[in-house]
Amino acid sequence: RQQLKSKSLSYPFTIVTGNQSADMDSVVSALAFAYFSNLHTKEYIIPLINIPRNDLKLRRDIVILLKYYSITEDLLFFVEDFQIFVKESDQLLINLVDHNNIQGDEQHEAFGAGKLKVVGIIDHHEDEGQFVDSQPRIIRTCGSNSSLVFNYFYNEFFKSKDPKFLETQLEAIKLLMGPLLIDTSCMTQKVEEPDTAAFSVYQKALAGDEKFIQLFADSGDKDPYANYYSTLKAAKKDVSGFKFVDLLRKDYKQFTFHGGDKVGFSSVTKSFKWIVANYSKDEIERTFIETLEGNNIDLMIIGAHFTRKDNG
Repeated sequence: RQQLKSKSLSYPFTIVTGNQSADMDSVVSALAFAYFSNLHTKEYIIPLINIPRNDLKLRRDIVILLKYYSITEDLLFFVEDFQIFVKESDQLLINLVDHNNIQGDEQHEAFGAGKLKVVGIIDHHEDEGQFVDSQPRIIRTCGSNSSLVFNYFYNEFFKSKDPKFLETQLEAIKLLMGPLLIDTSCMTQKVEEPDTAAFSVYQKALAGDEKFIQLFADSGDKDPYANYYSTLKAAKKDVSGFKFVDLLRKDYKQFTFHGGDKVGFSSVTKSFKWIVANYSKDEIERTFIETLEGNNIDLMIIGAHFTRKDNG
């Protein structure tokens, strides 16, 4: 941001962005990609969070994680910033992390106008077969996309060239540990080789970090990783004080399918039973109508993603 304010960055700007849901994995993947790129090349890549600035507060797990490492909202870039970049530049170069095709109306519009060029992809979703000349173009399944980002930079550029890399990058590694633990339920689900490889390196780096251990190890459970996971998971599930529209916007994606149908997908962390018990019928109906009209979509789909504490 300092480089932008001083107009030290030359055009075309290069951006890296996560997907439109802007969950922890997307946000940290973008931040890590930009940070490690700068360490490697000394060039600046702008990490973009693909949501309006005002929506960050709905992602309490991300806010808490970033706060641990003194990353404040004023340092971050959002959709509003992207729109300014598009207006001020003839072309933007963009790297996609945690997705492998353009997402969001703003980016689709810029791409359609020939002002956006995809130059790199690191993703763990199904390959949509787009932008095949991107470098890097890493698309393979694993629990957390952040594992792929870390492994790429560490193995390709830092492991053999900088023997002190790990001990000098503890803050970045602790930041990366967040989405890895969240996306794999503390390394118990969806874990694949990239995740175990990254986790092994993280553990090695943090083994002697007393600050991390003291912050997340308590008298009842000395495992700091389990406590780190529990703290972030609790924040992710916390929707206290949310209006129904906030619940829908917390994890929202929008796609245009063949034929032109526009569909919005919202993943909520509560059951439908909980929703109807906590929001009035009028608020739910009004919010659906406003969401359909405001986002110019034809269909709204909600998926309830929550944990049941009984055995049913």
